[in-house]
Amino acid sequence: MPFEKVDKEWLKPFVENRENLLKEYNSVKDTIKRQNPQYHPEWDIIFLKDSWFGERKNYSKLPLLKSLMENIPDDIYLVLSMYSVIQPGMIGHFHSEPYPRENGYRRYHIPLQIPKGVRFEVEGEPLYDWEVGEVYEFTNPGTMHRILYPEGNKERVVFLIDVFEDHKPTKEELDYCYVTGSRFLEYSEKD
Repeated sequence: MPFEKVDKEWLKPFVENRENLLKEYNSVKDTIKRQNPQYHPEWDIIFLKDSWFGERKNYSKLPLLKSLMENIPDDIYLVLSMYSVIQPGMIGHFHSEPYPRENGYRRYHIPLQIPKGVRFEVEGEPLYDWEVGEVYEFTNPGTMHRILYPEGNKERVVFLIDVFEDHKPTKEELDYCYVTGSRFLEYSEKD
């Protein structure tokens, strides 16, 4: 299965603090910069911290999240962290992100708010649901996938964190991740 629940000790503080992370996000959501991946108006990405640009302006507005990130173990190497926010009406485009999972790259989804009707579709698989209080690893981001949220009245909010867990990534590995993500994120900024 390409989308699986995982139980990682270093991610537990994020799950345990999920309600406060959502409150923190809600308290600043109207003041932070967002981007639309693939020009999709119902999907916002809020970049926080990454290996290329360091801390984004948004990051300083989220002290609880920043504190949790600062306590990630030294043997976990951050590539990218962001909020992925979906508005009702989203019928996503199928896309893929062929990150180097075989080299130790991992993408974790930490659901903070999942309204009824939000589904995750991987081509050729049954539809998946998220549960708040769980962590999910997308084990094959190279497969075609999309998000479905055709109707509702609240945002879907998921914290995503991409890391290398087994070694410090080389410059080439990080550059590959950046190029992969940049192709997908042909975005337009929102004020």
